[in-house]
Amino acid sequence: VPQSSSDVLVHQPQIPQQNIMPSMIPAGSGNPVPGTPTNKARIRWTPELHDAFVEAVNQLGGCDRATPKGVLKRMNVEGLTIYHVKSHLQ
Repeated sequence: VPQSSSDVLVHQPQIPQQNIMPSMIPAGSGNPVPGTPTNKARIRWTPELHDAFVEAVNQLGGCDRATPKGVLKRMNVEGLTIYHVKSHLQ
């Protein structure tokens, strides 16, 4: 008897969280709106954080194929946002 797609569970491999913590630097002053790109802390790309970034990019097929979302997921670093990755990918 075929199962419906809602009965099938897909196992997603868990990506272990890196023990790399970005150095957070408060951004600007004023009254930013929560959730906007201007309301983010700057990070200091330590050598360890950069190495994790390069490794993630290489695992995804290089700088021409890696996407910011893919790199962010691959790095799995707490506090790192897609905006940080997009900026560093440039």
